[in-house]
Amino acid sequence: MLDPNIRPAFINDEARYRARIAEMISHCDIIKISDEDLSWISAKDHPRGKQVADILSQGPEFVCLTLGSKGVEIYDKSGLCFATPAPKVTVVDTVGAGDAFNAGFLVSLKRLNALSRLELCKQSRTSLEGAVRFATAFASDTATRRGSDPAWNFIAP
Repeated sequence: MLDPNIRPAFINDEARYRARIAEMISHCDIIKISDEDLSWISAKDHPRGKQVADILSQGPEFVCLTLGSKGVEIYDKSGLCFATPAPKVTVVDTVGAGDAFNAGFLVSLKRLNALSRLELCKQSRTSLEGAVRFATAFASDTATRRGSDPAWNFIAP
């Protein structure tokens, strides 16, 4: 699983960075990508479905497109498989929510014995929907608390 977590302000050589991301994508079974990262990686003038299809054409089996409070869309090479809404929560801090989604999704796949490409592709839609619901709930719960990005006041002079 790859979550590119693009931070454009920290990229010195964009062409080299894009090539590196493309190489990593080609080796992954699952790409978890935020809508912001998708816009950076893909041609901005393409519709979202085409942007995701471009990523899937590089090798992954699935793309988990996270949309913040709007939930998650799961795509495979045939297109949009399903969408899972995010639970309604009072958001305190979104830092770490993507990492929580990744952890929740991978834990769910482990429970399904689906961490290999072969086993992942054997999973039913119902099983994958359950894994995504768990991951989405975990990410939403993470956003209800401060702490993923703590203040560093204790080191200030």
